[in-house]
Amino acid sequence: MPASDRLARLAALRYLLRRSGYATLDAYLSTANHPELGADAPDIAHLVAAGDPDVLAALFGPVDWSADGDDGDPGARSMTIRWDAGDPDGERLAWVALRAVLRARRSGRLSEEPRSVSRPHVFGMPWSATAGRRWRWPGLAARAACGTPPADSPP
Repeated sequence: MPASDRLARLAALRYLLRRSGYATLDAYLSTANHPELGADAPDIAHLVAAGDPDVLAALFGPVDWSADGDDGDPGARSMTIRWDAGDPDGERLAWVALRAVLRARRSGRLSEEPRSVSRPHVFGMPWSATAGRRWRWPGLAARAACGTPPADSPP
């Protein structure tokens, strides 16, 4: 799987879990079999068994996000983070995520990889296999899943 498609794949698995009634990790773990997940069941089981907190938060956390391709440009990918306008922490969390990407891009420090880098089984490909494209991601999904408010607010 191309490195640029891992987030889209993770988003598709998140969508499948929610559509199948497994919006939380507890809901998923409380069921012995998952026939409604079809051919994706082994991939999901593998990710859950690996226990990476960021991946689990991405799959089951309360932050509503998606990632997909662009039909007009086959090489382009997009990511959307949604929040309820009435949630005072939602906008701050989205701002923290955007700011982290902007700062990493501006500084040229893209060396910190997600925790899954040491787990080469994530979709059968280690994060470090992204030849020169190492993204800095400070574990915001895990913080959001735990309800830890960010230190900074949007401007």
